[in-house]
Amino acid sequence: LSVIVDDPTLSFLPTPLSNTVGDARTVTIVRPVSESGNALDIVLSSLAPDLFSVEPGSVTIPAGSISADVIVSGLASGSGILQASSGSYNTNLQVIVADPLLTFTPSPLTNLVGEIRTVTIRRPVSQSGDSLTIALSTLSVNTFVIETTTLTIPAGQVSGNFRVYGVSS
Repeated sequence: LSVIVDDPTLSFLPTPLSNTVGDARTVTIVRPVSESGNALDIVLSSLAPDLFSVEPGSVTIPAGSISADVIVSGLASGSGILQASSGSYNTNLQVIVADPLLTFTPSPLTNLVGEIRTVTIRRPVSQSGDSLTIALSTLSVNTFVIETTTLTIPAGQVSGNFRVYGVSS
């Protein structure tokens, strides 16, 4: 009697994955119907953990099912690999993370000495799947100061505010 055990056949949807810093995207891991007779355990790894994370770190495609979903969150811009492993079998997905599209209101900002203005930073709804932390700084420390060095826009939200103080003209 000869027994042959083949590696599973796995693919990802979408391929490749385009994401944005501060957003979360669903990735579906798919196997053929012909291989759905038994449950299949899959371990997932971000091979670029500084660029994106994956949750959960492992999934099981139940017997009789052909897919399972994971969430990929963009952390920094760049390109990296998401790896799915089952036993000795590995398959990879290219993940491309772009910078978020941010707009400022008002733009331009006019501020007087001694005056405080509120600035709103917005991102598109389509990029709001995860929290986004933005580093803020001024290149004109003698002209104006900002009240904080970071602003976090929570997951599901599209905007956040910070204040600018006019200190000199």
